[in-house]
Amino acid sequence: MKSSRFAVASHVLVVLAEHDETPVPSADIARSVNTNPAFVRQLSVPLRKAGLVQSVLGPGGGMMLARPASEITLAAVYDAVEEEPLLATHHCEPGRACFVGRNILEALDPVLEGVEGAVRAELSKHSVSSLLRAVQRLDKKR
Repeated sequence: MKSSRFAVASHVLVVLAEHDETPVPSADIARSVNTNPAFVRQLSVPLRKAGLVQSVLGPGGGMMLARPASEITLAAVYDAVEEEPLLATHHCEPGRACFVGRNILEALDPVLEGVEGAVRAELSKHSVSSLLRAVQRLDKKR
């Protein structure tokens, strides 16, 4: 099943980066993402555990980046919110009577690890601030 957690988390962090050091209420973030505030708060838990966001309680509170947007790579976002690898092997143990079944998982492991490594390497080249700049450039074209 495809996960949108990385895309939504990236969206949330770019909204926070755009507001710089001002806390943003989950309702405001939810309007941008087009979801409900409860989902934004739920997604903030792994982001907070990873040290990417912090919560400010009380009036005028909300969520804000825990460190500069330029220091938050998209790989860090991916690692914080994606619980499953991008590609997975069988949900059940393959048949051991067949030579393919006996060996396919071991044969696939380096391929899948390479894909995951390539994804992380590409995401490491980009930060929340670079994503914000891309969004700003695109908006100027509209």
